[in-house]
Amino acid sequence: MKIFSLLLLLALGTPFVMFSQKSDSTVSQNSNTEYKTIFSSNNSTTKVSGFGAFSFNLLSLDGKVAGAAGFDGAVLLNRSFYVGFYGRGSFGSPEYDFLSSDSTSNIEKASTFFHTGLIVGVNFAADKPIHFGFSTKFGGGAILLYDHYDYYQSCNSYNCKYYNDDVYVSSPVFVITPQIDVEMNLTNWMKFKVGLGYQWVSNSELSYNYLNSSNKIESNVFETGNLSSPTAEISFIFGWFK
Repeated sequence: MKIFSLLLLLALGTPFVMFSQKSDSTVSQNSNTEYKTIFSSNNSTTKVSGFGAFSFNLLSLDGKVAGAAGFDGAVLLNRSFYVGFYGRGSFGSPEYDFLSSDSTSNIEKASTFFHTGLIVGVNFAADKPIHFGFSTKFGGGAILLYDHYDYYQSCNSYNCKYYNDDVYVSSPVFVITPQIDVEMNLTNWMKFKVGLGYQWVSNSELSYNYLNSSNKIESNVFETGNLSSPTAEISFIFGWFK
């Protein structure tokens, strides 16, 4: 009878002992599970690198086709998310006729539009040879109007006069450029990117005088909002992407 009671006690106690050991093991295993964050994947740490890029843009400035060139520099996280700074300056920009300082003729002013600020972007499936992304530039700048030549010469039969005219700078403007990108991984350290976007420029007015076809002085207003335009971009990107 005593032997039967002992065997019954062992039979009933064994499952509780096994369950207790299993529970302890599960708790221990869970306590050793690595803490994950939104920037980590597959239990790996965040990969931090960076890149620099030379970029060229085709856009419309005040109704004229023009170009722009500049640079990007950013910190890259896990080959996907990046944040940094950019700068752009236009070329082939429109020209404007301004009244000369002696009010006898027009002086042709060349223009350039420059802006700089923050760039933020993300690449999707960045490990693929060709992949898509999205980026936005948030910046500020101004348009600069300057003499088309270094100096102007006014001569009569006895003497010549050289003079420089004023340089005009518009008030500061804000620039926002959202863009869809397609990137191609050429090597571990070089990419080629094509982007399509829209450059939005806040409006600021700049008034100036000029001589009309009847040699009468008239006023005109330049609006920086006319610099808003669709834009196409190509970039050569250098960094470490593996």
